This record gives sequence, C-alpha cells and structure tokens, in this order.
Amino acid sequence: MSKILVINVGSSSCKVTIVGAKGPEEIDTGDESPMTWDAARWRELARHQGPAFEPDCVLHRFVHGGGVFHGPTVITGSTRAQLETVAPLAPLHTRNALAVIDVLAQVFAGAIAIACFDTTFHGFAHDYADARGRELVGDRKVRRVLSCHLGSGSSLAAIVDGLSVDTTMGFTPVDGLVMATRPGSLDPGAIVWLLSTTSIDVATMSSALERSSGLTGIAGHDDMRIIMRDAEAGDVRSTLAYDVWLHRLVGKMGEMIATMGGVDLIVFGGGIGERAGRARADAVGSLAFLGLELDETANRAGGSDRLVSNSRSAVAVAVITAREDLVMIRRASATGLMVGVTDPNAH
Repeated sequence: MSKILVINVGSSSCKVTIVGAKGPEEIDTGDESPMTWDAARWRELARHQGPAFEPDCVLHRFVHGGGVFHGPTVITGSTRAQLETVAPLAPLHTRNALAVIDVLAQVFAGAIAIACFDTTFHGFAHDYADARGRELVGDRKVRRVLSCHLGSGSSLAAIVDGLSVDTTMGFTPVDGLVMATRPGSLDPGAIVWLLSTTSIDVATMSSALERSSGLTGIAGHDDMRIIMRDAEAGDVRSTLAYDVWLHRLVGKMGEMIATMGGVDLIVFGGGIGERAGRARADAVGSLAFLGLELDETANRAGGSDRLVSNSRSAVAVAVITAREDLVMIRRASATGLMVGVTDPNAH
C-alpha cells in the first residue's frame, strides 16, 4: 500500500496525518505548529515513522482555488505559480500552505504533491460532520443538518440530503461569523467610509480585516478559553467579545435553519465547537424555542464523537472531531492520482 502524508493547513494551525499499513493516523505534534518546521524537523518526523520512511504522495489542503482549481491537482512548477496568484483571496491560509509545500518538496523530493481544494471553506470539515453525524444518530431520520465549525476560522453550513445549500463564508473567508482575527459580516459602507475619510489605505485595511479584527479587535487577543474565563470574572472587553461572538453565531444559525426550513441535526466541530461546552450550551439555549435540549453531563464531558442532546430534544445535537484529512484522502483517491491507495473509511 502507498504511504500518504496529509497536510491540513489552516489560518493558525497545521495538522499532519500519515496513511500506512494501519490506515490514517493523526500525528500528535504537541504545542508545535508544523507550519514553522524546517526541513530538518520534517526529516526528524520521518525517522520516527520507521527506517527510510518516504511518502509516495503528499496531500496539501488549500481553502481557495480562485476559480482556477477545483478538484485535486498535482502540484507542478506552473501550478505553484498559479497558487501564488490566488493567495490574496485567503492569505492567512494560502501563504502558510505554500511555505509548507516548499519545505516538503525538499524533504520528500520523490513524492507526488497534490493540492486538495476546499474552496467552500471548511467544506471538507462540513462534509465529514454531515456523514459522521448521521452515523451517530443511527436510525433517526435526518435530512437537514446544520454543521457548525467553530475555531480560529469559523463557518456554518446548511446541508440538506448530503448537499450544502448555504454557508456563512462568502467570496473570501473574512465573511460570516466573528472569528479569531477576522470580523465576519460587515457593512460594506463602513469600509468605503473608512477608506475615503481616513488615512487608512487598501493594504492596511486588508491586513486589519485578516489579522487584527474579530475577537482580537475586541478583546485584544484571540484565545477563546481566556476570553470566556475573563468574561465570567467580569472583564468588560472579554464580556463584549464573547457576547458579540455568540450573538453573531446564534443569528447565523437561525439563518441557516430558516434556509433549510427546519433542522434535524446540529453538529459542533473545530477547536471551540469541540471543547467549549459553555459555548455550545449558550448557543443551543438561545434556540431552545425550537425544542432543543442538551444532556448537561454529555455536554460537559470531553472525549470522542458523541451526541450531547437528551432524549427529549426535538433536534439531535452532536460534537464531532473534524477529520478533513479523511475527506482529502477519499477525494484524491477517487481521482486516480494516487494509484494503490484505498479509501480510509474502509479501515
């Protein structure tokens, strides 16, 4: 069986999965971010996988193909150059991904590098959340799924019968929910006013929207754990940041539910969605008029994929660890670009 290295670069994180004889295995990199690793550090990782470890394929996640790229694509010199041209559409993600590509091209020169495009932003995560959520629910009829991917970057997807019918991100990943450093939905008139009546230029505005807005702009930092802790202690900026974040989240959840004409299953994923039980409880509590109820014990507990709604809830609620890597492997394998690779879901 071929050996596959999967690189899932986000706006502030990088996850690594290796596929070998045992199937897909996520690599625990601790507090380190592989985005910052040099060639020597990647070679050290390879040595830990066994003698002469050399992947046959390296899959790289890209969040935006810019209308140029759609399905999995082999990365050549010309492909690399084209990816540079679409980087401004998602600069936090794309420039990080390009840097990792360049380092790994040195370390694993014989491997086929394949770009997997997640142009719907978190589309891989929403795809997995929909399928895995249906598995957890079992025999209960589920047509309408609201997938809530909440992390440094966040988005919602309204999914009906396995197909996404709406999402909160727009032309770029700046749109939608309040995020770690991005503001989410804005009045375009406010941006025009700032550019025309202040000394702010386009480059400064672009940087502000990508790097210093959202939670960072309100609280002064983007660590939701600290924001929630300090908000409970009465800190004014932290309270405002959490309240604004939650207000936008609940409003957009309602928008997605209205688009679907109701909801059968709500899935929470991403760093905040998986770990912040209070945030889940606050969001679901705001939608209690729909008949949603949580099992408080299950919601507070950590651990694996699970249902956190109780038996009385009119809507199932689940917490699921995002596995974009599995979707990337499946889609790349289906193209025939990775000869000899089986679907990881078969393991």
